[in-house]
Amino acid sequence: MSKVYSKALEKEIKVERYIGKFENDPSEPTVIVFGGIHGNEPSGVFALNTVCNHIRSNNLNLKGNFYALSGNLCALPEGKRYCEVDLNRIWSEELIRKIESRGGLNGEARKEDIQMQELLVEIKQILKRSSGEIYFIDLHSTSSQSCPFIPINDTMANRRFARKFPVPTVLGIEEFLDGPLLSFINEIDHIALGFEGGQHDEKSAIQNHIAFVGLVLYYSGCISEYEIPDYKTYLNNLREAGKKEKGIYEILHRYGVEDAEKFEMKEGFKSFDPIEEDQFLATYDGEKITAKENGKIFMPLYQNQGDDGFFIIRKVPLVWLKLSSLLRKIKFEGWLVLLPGISRDKNNPKTLLVNRKVARYLSKDLFHLLGFRRKSSRGDIYSFTRREKI
Repeated sequence: MSKVYSKALEKEIKVERYIGKFENDPSEPTVIVFGGIHGNEPSGVFALNTVCNHIRSNNLNLKGNFYALSGNLCALPEGKRYCEVDLNRIWSEELIRKIESRGGLNGEARKEDIQMQELLVEIKQILKRSSGEIYFIDLHSTSSQSCPFIPINDTMANRRFARKFPVPTVLGIEEFLDGPLLSFINEIDHIALGFEGGQHDEKSAIQNHIAFVGLVLYYSGCISEYEIPDYKTYLNNLREAGKKEKGIYEILHRYGVEDAEKFEMKEGFKSFDPIEEDQFLATYDGEKITAKENGKIFMPLYQNQGDDGFFIIRKVPLVWLKLSSLLRKIKFEGWLVLLPGISRDKNNPKTLLVNRKVARYLSKDLFHLLGFRRKSSRGDIYSFTRREKI
């Protein structure tokens, strides 16, 4: 059992890996929700504890399967983001292969590697049991003030499910982060949504997480509207919290930091605040950092752990979204590989290799339209990877 403390509620609870497990027919929908992947984000854990207790005490009749899991059980009791390494940055193919090929990690493993291995075992067992539609949800909160929002890997299945919720959706974070949990889930072709409920220590973050989990259970078909007496309240609360910034956004820029203690964000920024090119945003190791372009600030860092100083985002035009859907529906990416300088990676059919000298006439935005995000470069070769099935 691990102790988790909420400053917002001034309350402590004890949790195990499973906060709740409700199993029914494996062919029915399955919802898997993680809380506390970061140890300084207890709101998801408290929300899941509340939802699970409500299901038990009211003997609710779930049609599907619902699993609520605690994330970083070594960092949660200490109230810090991680102990040795960020648990939401290590879900790499290399480490997963190492775990699966050796049947586990050796004695040199970091604390978060052990947490990842334990979570991976549970994920694999749930997937083995489930034959219906599967939904993965990762609950988070932010160090800055923020309305609730949904970050997703840009797949059409993720978009369709995210559209059901009345809060902003942010695309393309996978192009800027290595090894997040939900990118691993998308690699194995399941719906995977993040949900940022608000600032770490605010009661509203817990309430937003409770509302979101309730709506996920409803929209996935795990529970009927009549089993959720607060359904309309949940919907209205999220609609009110997210109405000002409702829409779909994409990430333009990430400012990364190697040492968060040397980074100081200018006070007062909230996610989705408008910013202008050359506007002063932060200092890093004494050097002033300004905005590279116009847009909106996103997830500014106001804590001493983490390697994402801030992001800059912009709203995606509706016509772009419709064109993107059409091009993917007609499998337009199949024509791209016929062009000079573009080939499919023999080891990964979801990846295109682009020689920027030969194919310099092609814009990165075109690859974004088709769901491809740049993941690496080697010399003149760019690697663009897509999470959804080809």
